[in-house]
Amino acid sequence: VTYKVVVTPPDYVQYEKTQLLNPRNIEAIEGSVMRIEDVGSEEVSMLYLSDSSIQYKEDVLLMNSDQCYALSKEDTSWMMSIDVIKDEDPTIQVDWNFDTVARAYTAIGTFQDDFGVLNVFRRVNFIRSGKVVESVEYAIVHDKGLEGDFADYFRRKDLWKTAIDAVEISYGVCDNNGFRGSQCTYSRKLILGVPNQNTWDDEKNQEIHRMENTANRLNDNQSTMNQRLENIRNERMTEVNSNTDNQEILDLLENLERLDNQKDLFSEEIEAFMLMAEEFNDAVDSSVLNPLIEEIEEDSRREELMDKIREALEKGDQESVDNALEELSEMESKEEMSLEMLERMLSQLMKENALKEAIEALNQLSKEEEALNVNEEDALSKQDKINEKFDDIKKDIEDGKDMLGEESEAIDQLSEEIDNALQDLSNQMQEGESPSESSKSNTSQQMKELSSMLSMAMKSAKQKQLEMDLATLQQLLENLVDLSLIEEDLFLSKASSNVGVFTKERKVRNQALWNKNFDAVKDTLMALASRSPTAQRPIIDGILRIEKRQDLLGKSFERGSQANWATQAQGVMMEVNEIALLLDEALQNVQMNLSGQMQGSQMCENPGGSGQGQSGKPSKEGGLKDIMSDQAAMGSTREKEGKCSDGKSGGGENV
Repeated sequence: VTYKVVVTPPDYVQYEKTQLLNPRNIEAIEGSVMRIEDVGSEEVSMLYLSDSSIQYKEDVLLMNSDQCYALSKEDTSWMMSIDVIKDEDPTIQVDWNFDTVARAYTAIGTFQDDFGVLNVFRRVNFIRSGKVVESVEYAIVHDKGLEGDFADYFRRKDLWKTAIDAVEISYGVCDNNGFRGSQCTYSRKLILGVPNQNTWDDEKNQEIHRMENTANRLNDNQSTMNQRLENIRNERMTEVNSNTDNQEILDLLENLERLDNQKDLFSEEIEAFMLMAEEFNDAVDSSVLNPLIEEIEEDSRREELMDKIREALEKGDQESVDNALEELSEMESKEEMSLEMLERMLSQLMKENALKEAIEALNQLSKEEEALNVNEEDALSKQDKINEKFDDIKKDIEDGKDMLGEESEAIDQLSEEIDNALQDLSNQMQEGESPSESSKSNTSQQMKELSSMLSMAMKSAKQKQLEMDLATLQQLLENLVDLSLIEEDLFLSKASSNVGVFTKERKVRNQALWNKNFDAVKDTLMALASRSPTAQRPIIDGILRIEKRQDLLGKSFERGSQANWATQAQGVMMEVNEIALLLDEALQNVQMNLSGQMQGSQMCENPGGSGQGQSGKPSKEGGLKDIMSDQAAMGSTREKEGKCSDGKSGGGENV
């Protein structure tokens, strides 16, 4: 008997149709269609597949392995085994990690399937009260074929949704099974708890601590980049440009772009943190956390500068390179100061939160101690838990100790007394004694007293900080006016009083002393700005303008022109005066705030007086604006007097 078997695989596997003559066994993919044709028998035999009869030239769908045979006159003419190959489900493996640089969760995965993959995706389940209330899928770019790899990342901001307890993240892969339908397999899950009203305090502290560490790392990296940029600029002033120099600049730009990407990610983390704080009605001042978040125009300008530098390097336009590097240097210096400011403020926020938590925890713990029934069987266990909670409170107090001021010693003493009293209560219970209600009540009352002391100490510390800021502002104004007048005396005096090399050496020496004094003023300004978010940007801009003028003044010494010294010195003066005016306004605001807190009992008669010291007397003759006007007028007169008879700028001999 001769027969032919035709097997047509399902379309999705894209296999060719096969024809077999007198096969004793065949293999076919699940969903294939089999047809048997009798091509040489003398008489027609009956066909059977298992116990069911089939017809020649009939299409039979193959779903399971089976036996097929033909009967002729009740005898078996032939028999054939059918092995049906199942389309197995795909497999997927994922390795999870948290990238501390990008501050994002990363997933590196591999997948495999026997006949092909349809898609790979990330699934996020939002969970509330133990149930999935919403599920979202995100398509993932992946390799094509029977096996491949993929990489994905997501940040907390991507997962944030209100009124949920946790998120469940997994990755799925679906095959291209066209017979049974696409079959999907999922990776192991990553479950992330989402802060709620009960867990937010702990989560907030951890997040602030992480942000502080990130700000510190970014600040260090920014400082390193800025130093490299400054070195490149200095080398370009003294050496002939080369291809090596160009490559160094290109490498620096690439590193700066990577650093900017890290700062952008960090900025998104800050924004996500603010959203969470807002969700839980937390009194976190958002302005404290946004000095890093730049204006869109400034980001765009940085990209333009980098493109301009690359283009100028290709053309060999060194002047354009130098100009763009100078502007880029100013922008990156501002970034470094912003990061330093943010780091200071996060540290301050950590201390404030620690004390606030201690105050709330003490009030709650006082109630627990008061309600404790010492006669219950588990009284000792409950007392030990109270003791452990108080140990945590003491750690919070220690973390915020810098903000307690003069009350710190009394708070430490009361904390020690409570600690001893709690230990005595536990010891008595361990020895089988029942502590008296009065001792338990006294300990509870001491906790309330400690909470009140902490609250009063924080308020008192803020009051004293205002007073210190007031004194600092007054002293800063004094120092800035002094620095401005020193520049006037040294550089804008008449040419006849400045003669020869001695004059230049004296000026250089005095200017070096001026720079040292300004460094001290700068540190104080930065500390002051870290407590006043609204003043941060103006102060940073003012400091950078002064430093730029100082740099130009230093270069003017090298050129030896008296007139050039005078011009740059006047520029330094005017920038110093500008920031002094800003501080004068801040001084008035602090005085008004302080006056409101002290109800006017301890303030001078004229709290808004410009340029006044702690005694209430003017620090200099005339007000700050008068000094600025006089110096501007004097500078204009100086420029006219500096004209020589031949029309050239004079004002002293060149040294």
